[in-house]
Amino acid sequence: MTETEDQKDGKLEDRPFNPWRIPITDKAKQVVEEAIKLLESYERYYKLRKRTRRPADQTVFERTVSAILCDAIYHI
Repeated sequence: MTETEDQKDGKLEDRPFNPWRIPITDKAKQVVEEAIKLLESYERYYKLRKRTRRPADQTVFERTVSAILCDAIYHI
């Protein structure tokens, strides 16, 4: 983005986050799946979780990672 798109009155502005983005292409789906596996491996390796997530919480975790990645990919 150019300076004029990112700045307003000389200050940087955050762009709005769209939490409803989902991967559509097979490649995007693979990226999201790989990111989820990496995050879960990181949690296991550093023992950040004492118990496994409940199924509903796991779904929220996966959708959150997906939305963050898809929104970042969209804006690149």
